[in-house]
Amino acid sequence: MGKFNTVIAPIVGGLIIILLGLRQLKMDDPFLDIRVFKIRQFTLVTLALALSTMAMMGVEMMLPLYLQDVHGLSAFNSGLVLLPGSLMMAVVAPLAGGVYDRIGSKRLAVIGFLVLALVLYHLCSLQLRLLTTLLLFYGYVMLVLVW
Repeated sequence: MGKFNTVIAPIVGGLIIILLGLRQLKMDDPFLDIRVFKIRQFTLVTLALALSTMAMMGVEMMLPLYLQDVHGLSAFNSGLVLLPGSLMMAVVAPLAGGVYDRIGSKRLAVIGFLVLALVLYHLCSLQLRLLTTLLLFYGYVMLVLVW
């Protein structure tokens, strides 16, 4: 059962998605028009959005589990750990709009993804023994995702 869940199921899911795409391309009035992916900018923005969403959800799902299993925090306290990142997003979001207007989306996105990659690399590779260090890295991830 384990091999099916980890190897075969994603392959079957990928094949089904490919079949769906091929079927939609042949239809006159498709349910899901995937021809929009021919537009380079649309494809890049969609990939960037998917990557940033995966980064945010990955950190927000794994961090509480790590805090509960390794550090022995309760579910309530590990949930409270996510609160500063959410508050940071709420404070920085309006400011990010002004920065977006001044310098544009391309530079902002490139800088943001470079910083996000750096922070996520350090979050994954460091041995985080101090809870404070872990909270700082989580705050950096949320800050970068807002920008």
